[in-house]
Order: sequence, then C-alpha cells, then structure tokens
Amino acid sequence: MKTCKKCGKQKNESLFEVEKRVKSGIGANCIDCHKAYMRKAALNYYYANPEKFKYRNRSWYKRNPEKVLAHRKKKMEELKMAVWAVLGDDIPKCNCCGETEKQFLSIDHIYGGGQKEKKLLKRTSSDSFYRYVRDSKNPKLKYQILCFNCNLA
Repeated sequence: MKTCKKCGKQKNESLFEVEKRVKSGIGANCIDCHKAYMRKAALNYYYANPEKFKYRNRSWYKRNPEKVLAHRKKKMEELKMAVWAVLGDDIPKCNCCGETEKQFLSIDHIYGGGQKEKKLLKRTSSDSFYRYVRDSKNPKLKYQILCFNCNLA
C-alpha cells in the first residue's frame, strides 16, 4: 500500500503511475490524480495555443475526408435513432402506413408550420433540427414520424 501525494488516499501500488526515474519504479501520484493533472495540463495548452490546434484539425480533415464523412454519417444515424426512440417505439415506423425502412422516414410537424418554425429557431440543417427535437420537453405533442410519401400526401 502506498499513499498518493496528491489526494492523500492509500491505494494498492498497482494503482500508481509507472515512473522509471524513481528507484522503486512507482510514481508519487495515483493514476486517477495523474490523469486529472494531465487533462488539466492539456486543456491549458489547448487554450494557450488555439491556432495550432485549429491548423492541425483542418489539415487532418483535408487529409482524411472519407473518415470525416463516415464519422458524420454515423453520428447523424445515432441522432436520428435517438429522436425516433423519443417519438416512437424501439423500431421506428411511419405513424400512417407503418413503413419501417429507415431511409424513407422523416419527422413531420403534426399541426404544420415547419417552415415558420425553422425560420424562427434558425435551424438550417437537419442535424440541428433533430437535436432540437431530441432536446424538446415533450416532442410527441408537436412531431411524429412519417415516411416521405405520407409526409407529402
């Protein structure tokens, strides 16, 4: 058992950082305290050098467009599934005809006024609208799941 220098708790030696410079090979801080310190140091460095990180991110995005696209697609699919879970059952389906093919499903304003709401809320992209619906207090009162055909009918 060893006492952490940062938090003062006694912990098993396996829960301490490895420190090669020390004779015993075990650092003074436990892994949890070390992680917290490193997180804080990384954030401080990030806020001190925002342009460096912006440049690195932009260049990574340019070099890896297929990874970026795949990640965005995955996140949008997760967001849609979260919204459909809020509005319907485990298996999303059209409230009118029962269509279950995900690529045909969309969100419909029950009482109309979708364009007015979009302008009022300044929601220009579908992902921002889906986030808004997901975070609404009681979305089942205003929105429903419809397939594209039923939504246009």
